[in-house]
Amino acid sequence: MNRVSKRHIAASFMLLAAHCFGETPSRETTAPLPRIGAGVYNIVRVEDKLPQKAKEDRTAPRITVYVYNYAKVPITKLEEARREVMLIYREAGVEAEWVDCPCAAEEVNTYPDCLPGRLSKDWVAIRIVSQLMIDRWRHSSSTFGVALYSEDGEFGRFASVCAECAEQVVKVEPRRYGPLLGNLIAHETGHLLLATLRHSSFGVMRASWNQADLEDCGRLRMFFSGEEARRIRDQVRERGRAQETVNAASLHSPK
Repeated sequence: MNRVSKRHIAASFMLLAAHCFGETPSRETTAPLPRIGAGVYNIVRVEDKLPQKAKEDRTAPRITVYVYNYAKVPITKLEEARREVMLIYREAGVEAEWVDCPCAAEEVNTYPDCLPGRLSKDWVAIRIVSQLMIDRWRHSSSTFGVALYSEDGEFGRFASVCAECAEQVVKVEPRRYGPLLGNLIAHETGHLLLATLRHSSFGVMRASWNQADLEDCGRLRMFFSGEEARRIRDQVRERGRAQETVNAASLHSPK
C-alpha cells in the first residue's frame, strides 16, 4: 500500500490591516461574530483568572499542541498567546495542552516531553517563525500562516504562523501582539483539526480579518462556530482512537 502523503499547504489567514499594508479594511457585510520557559505549560496556571464557565473540563477531549518558538517570541507574549489558544479551544469543548519544544539540536534533552517516544496520542505541532521563513511557503504578503494538509486521509499535524507579521500589524498597539498570535495559532491548528482548507464566513476561521476583527483578539470574541466545534471534538476523539489502535497492534506484534 502506498503510504506517501500528498501534502498541500493551506495559505490561510489573510489579515487586511490598513496601517500595515496600506489597504482599506474589508467593508463587506459578514455574519456577526459568535458571542462568545521549558517543558509543559500547566493549564491551571491561569485558572484563578478565568470565569467559572471557562474552567477546565476534565471530561472533554484533549489535544496537545507542541510549540516550536523559532521566532523567539518573548515569554510574556507567548503566555498570552497560550491563554488565548486554551480559551478558544475550551469554548469549543476541547482542552488544549501547550508544550514548549526545542528549536536547536543542543536543546533536545531540555524538553523531554517533545521526544518521539513521549508524544501525546492526540497532538498537533505549530512552528512560530519569522517572516523570512514563512515566505518560503506563502503566496501573498497578507498570508500570516500555513497548515500542512494530507489529501490521503492521514491526520494533519503541522502548521506555521508568522510572529513578525503579527507584530507588524499591532505595532501601534503592542498589547494585542500576544492575543493575536494566539488567534493565529488557533486558526491554523483549526485547519488541521477540521481536516479542511476551507474557511468560515465569521469567527476565528475567517480567511480575511479586518480591523474590527483584530480588535476582538484578546477580548474573547473570536471563536469556532458551533458546527466547527463539534467537528473538532469528533476529530480529536478519532485521533485518540486511531492511536490506541496503533498502540494495541504494537503490543501484540511479534518481537
